[in-house]
Amino acid sequence: MVGTVHAGRYRILRKLGEGGMGEVYLAEHLVLRRHEALKILHVELASDPDFVARFRREARATNRVQHANIVGVYDFGQLPDGRFFLAMEYAEGDRLDSLLERVGALPVARTLHILAQLADAIDHAHARGVVHRDLKPANLMLTQHRGQLDVLKVLDFGIAKIIAPEYQDSVAPTRQDEVFGTPDYMAPEHLAGMVDPRSDLYALGCIGFELLCKQAPFTGRQLEIVNGHMTQAPRAPSQLSPWTIPPQLDAVILRCLEKSPDLRFQTGRELRVALEQVPGFGTHKVSTGPRRTPVVGDFDHLETHESERGAGQGDRTAVSALPEELGRAETVQLPVEVLRHSAEQLLLELAEALVDQGLGGVHLLISVAALKEAKDELARVDAQIGALEARITALEQTRREREAALRFALGELLYVSDQQRLTGRALGDLDHQIGELERRLGEVASELSGEVDALTEESIDRALGRAVLEERLHAAYGNVEQLVDEALQEGGAPRRHTALIERYQATREHVRLRATGRT
Repeated sequence: MVGTVHAGRYRILRKLGEGGMGEVYLAEHLVLRRHEALKILHVELASDPDFVARFRREARATNRVQHANIVGVYDFGQLPDGRFFLAMEYAEGDRLDSLLERVGALPVARTLHILAQLADAIDHAHARGVVHRDLKPANLMLTQHRGQLDVLKVLDFGIAKIIAPEYQDSVAPTRQDEVFGTPDYMAPEHLAGMVDPRSDLYALGCIGFELLCKQAPFTGRQLEIVNGHMTQAPRAPSQLSPWTIPPQLDAVILRCLEKSPDLRFQTGRELRVALEQVPGFGTHKVSTGPRRTPVVGDFDHLETHESERGAGQGDRTAVSALPEELGRAETVQLPVEVLRHSAEQLLLELAEALVDQGLGGVHLLISVAALKEAKDELARVDAQIGALEARITALEQTRREREAALRFALGELLYVSDQQRLTGRALGDLDHQIGELERRLGEVASELSGEVDALTEESIDRALGRAVLEERLHAAYGNVEQLVDEALQEGGAPRRHTALIERYQATREHVRLRATGRT
């Protein structure tokens, strides 16, 4: 098998694995020069009309769903020996079930980052009439893409159901007694045999619960799990998680787990918006590039990736969600990046207050001006990089959709061509149409790849320049911190700044305790 060419366009490189329905190989697409996963099904399955219909449904459903967080299915066909195959995006990384087994419950910031991507993927699929019906950690993978860690990929749309009206008559309906899925993550209506897009949002709630607690909302024997989903109210993640869970995240998870679909979030987009309101959203470190977050003082070694910590360790210091409340008794946990940002903001606010009172001398005045200039310049570069990244993302999505549409159409023509050859019927102009599609596929792939590569190079150049600006900003914070300390030691700060000084010093102490591992 290794080294052979299948369907005239896939060279088999090595075997990746096998399951009950067939084998999976790493293959190279000979036109696109890209590694892909080739799922080749057992030959006996081709003689089962029901399975063949389901197979073609899988190909049709997944080809319609092209998204950065969903493993794409690009092509399908039948080999000369009768076996069907699917050509899929090849993704390497950690499956979520394996990650949870290895590192335990995930911190809040990382969980939010993963769930937000899953919400985006679900929203995209549902908008195209496709329900996954078997979302679970084993069907989710974390990969790397263009220097970004923890890029989510949703796997296995093999039991997806087309619900868009224009497709309902294209395949035989699922038999009433067939219930696909995994009980640990199935909504009550799903267990009752009904397909509803909001069942995927219930499964997301189960996954979020497990990411935070290392266990699903309901556990035990299968009957106990099913009974839990049907009749029992789930506990809040904060009751079981080794991490401090913000109340807002408890509320999001529990709303996903409502028994009635009408009480849940109605779309992935609505859920994504709710996740963005949870403290700690957007603070998970995902870049592997040259960026380094400037901090107050020399605390750079706090950039450790959260997955390297075991469950029950990490960000459990009690601090406030708002800078003006830091240091008070009634406080809640903040992710480390939020805490650092609060410390920086308080330092600048205190430095400006001292300058306004004529304290700290001309050196503090100049240092504050240099700090604000560095912040503004970094913000401008961040905006430029953000615009480039948005253009790259849009181009990649365009390429994904156009390539998938062309390749699927090509696969359909090749399949029809093969069937006609087997029956001895005339091919007509099929060969010409196939040739035209192959030519256009090569052109589209080359054009869009060239644009993406050019923008990526520009983004890398700006990121390298950003690293220099970060060093400059880091030094500016250090200078201001030193001059503020000197001004405070000299005394004379107005009494009305006492609360601000206390908040700043308390925040800085929290950061230093984190750095020494004493919290």
